[in-house]
Amino acid sequence: MMFPAAQAVVPFISTISNHYLILEFEVICDIPGKAADAEWRASLDEFLSSTELALTGAGVFMQSKTMVFLNPEETAVHRYIVHLLLDGAFEPSKIAELLSNTAAEISMHAPEHRLKYAPCFTDQLVTFVIEAGF
Repeated sequence: MMFPAAQAVVPFISTISNHYLILEFEVICDIPGKAADAEWRASLDEFLSSTELALTGAGVFMQSKTMVFLNPEETAVHRYIVHLLLDGAFEPSKIAELLSNTAAEISMHAPEHRLKYAPCFTDQLVTFVIEAGF
């Protein structure tokens, strides 16, 4: 079973990994607390491991981390904050274009998944946010 976090972020990370070597990735799942019912909480370990497995299957990474933040905010929106540490030089405009193109492709099949903001760049780190309404 692939959980929504993996479904939301794998295409974006996979696209970047096709063009750049990703040394590390971190995904922070910002989930509305109301969405985390007893059944979801009981399967939290499976959620984390399946998300990391799906992401490491998208490419070869040296380190990965998936975290969950249960947000007290009452919303039906799940946010996935993605941090990628890239090896070597990259073109921010190229990465922004890749993410934008991936978002456009995904929106045809899953309009609830969208790139929330333009990606941010700091040294070798790329950060972007994906929202998925359910």
